[in-house]
Amino acid sequence: MTRTTVLVDIDGVVNARALTHWPEETWRSRTIYPTSLNDVWRVTWSAAAVNGLREIADMPDVDIGWLSTWTRRARADFAPAIGLGGDWPTSHREDAEAVAVEPDLDWWKADIARDALTSADRVVWIDDHISLWMDMLRDTGPHDRLDWMDPARLLAVRPDARRGMDRRHLIDIRRFILTGERPTA
Repeated sequence: MTRTTVLVDIDGVVNARALTHWPEETWRSRTIYPTSLNDVWRVTWSAAAVNGLREIADMPDVDIGWLSTWTRRARADFAPAIGLGGDWPTSHREDAEAVAVEPDLDWWKADIARDALTSADRVVWIDDHISLWMDMLRDTGPHDRLDWMDPARLLAVRPDARRGMDRRHLIDIRRFILTGERPTA
């Protein structure tokens, strides 16, 4: 059996703004009132994307969880709004809410994805900021900071932050989990 861990970001992945790449009737929006904040947030998602993640979560030998600056609010506030992920574990740094949303060279999310490779055969890491982080490392070095990203074991899915996940991402993730095959383009 091949064990796969799937790490899912929220903003720019599930909570998206562009309403063009999924059928219009699949888009949902809701105002939420985070339990730990005195604030109001509007979240927008595609039921088709959420259903795709639900199918992935239900695959045999898949462990799925949130990896987001929403930290504990992922389960407490976001998951109930979209109807998915209320029982998913949340990976985070204790000070994640205080650190920048944008990645830096020592990005805590990358540390968690790297650590996941020590206990899983494969890891799928879904985050709209992965490309930005990789570009920063390539531009400023040290270049060996990306060596842990073994393409045979890690699929880094990088949705456009304005669009979020699309059908192609879900197909690529399923294929990687089932066969280890990576997307061709």
